[in-house]
Amino acid sequence: MKQIVIVGTGVSGLVAAINCEQAGFSTILIDADKAIGGRTQSLEYENFILDKGFQVLLTEYTSVKKYLDLKALNLKFFDPGAFVFSADKDYELSDPLRQWWKVPEMIFSGIGNLRDKWLVFKLSQYLKNKKEESIFDGSTETTLEFLKAYGFSNRIINLFFKPFFSGIFLEDNLETAATMFKFIFGKFSRGLAAIPVNGIQEIPDQLFKKLKNSTLLLNKRVEKVENNTLTFENGETLSFDKLILATYYHFIFNKDLSEVKYNHHIQYYFKTDRPLLGKKIGLIADPAAGMLTIAAISELKGGKNPAEGYLLSVTLKSETINDQVAAYKLIDDIRKYFKIPELPLTYLGLNFIRRALPVCQNLYFNRPLSDFIYEKNIFLAGDYLLNPSLDAAMRSGEMAVKALLSQE
Repeated sequence: MKQIVIVGTGVSGLVAAINCEQAGFSTILIDADKAIGGRTQSLEYENFILDKGFQVLLTEYTSVKKYLDLKALNLKFFDPGAFVFSADKDYELSDPLRQWWKVPEMIFSGIGNLRDKWLVFKLSQYLKNKKEESIFDGSTETTLEFLKAYGFSNRIINLFFKPFFSGIFLEDNLETAATMFKFIFGKFSRGLAAIPVNGIQEIPDQLFKKLKNSTLLLNKRVEKVENNTLTFENGETLSFDKLILATYYHFIFNKDLSEVKYNHHIQYYFKTDRPLLGKKIGLIADPAAGMLTIAAISELKGGKNPAEGYLLSVTLKSETINDQVAAYKLIDDIRKYFKIPELPLTYLGLNFIRRALPVCQNLYFNRPLSDFIYEKNIFLAGDYLLNPSLDAAMRSGEMAVKALLSQE
């Protein structure tokens, strides 16, 4: 029996382990962290469940439906649409295709003209029925270029598309390839955004429970890979026959490698005493604010947490860790956008998510298996190989194992 070692216990590493077991192998799963999940982790603080970053699960992802039991996750769904906060006026957006009684509200919302509304409908109907493989056509057109060429007005781009997709892409200029926009917009058009009631950690936990013949080693940081041997930070070693690197691996090898760029962000959490957003996401149409999204997590889940308060999550784009002083400035900004000067807000903490999303120069839905082979007996997995999404992270784990098996 070959010794298959997988470094990284995010969703790509866990899906790789599942596929290894399905092929008849056992694996050793290794992670430098004290818990599995990678970027899909949660922690508990004052009876609140705080996710590592604001993450949503799109129910229409193909790999999500393949590898997860969505019913068992006890998902809580966001209402389609959003609240948009801008300097001069606030707006509430709804999806009239799912909430027909909201049609008049959307027509006269002022966030775009009638042509914009028609183009949103036209685009959503086109993308929801388009095959995923055909969306990833190799185009280098940016999202902003696509939206302008499609005919959308600057008003709806600035008041909706920029704030909404800035929270998804973690960049606020819509420089991300239009391919990614089309893929995500199509998923939103067909399905719903949700989070598990017990936090995003439920996703890796459920994947891990599928494993029957794998060994988990946590708090094991790999420093070097050489001659089919891993060397850990503490000097211990582990031999392997096959290795799958489902993590940021550039520091391991003493070679010049093409560096993968990433967008980073900070997640702040606050407690308040009242509902503010219902089940919709709050968008900030004000680039100077630095805020990307506000989400009322407790309201989404159906009321107060046991801590006798409501949990508010705020996402900021950032290259560095901000301190608590920045959090208190955020409190002033939140009060300003909600127009409640005395809104009680208690700062709970923050997470700086380094390498939150890869900045992929080329986007793929599928790639040749040879692209998942680093060198003999070493294979790669991770969303950076395909596109920045949970779906791609899962699929990359599957394809890494296919590449491994092709070498047998």
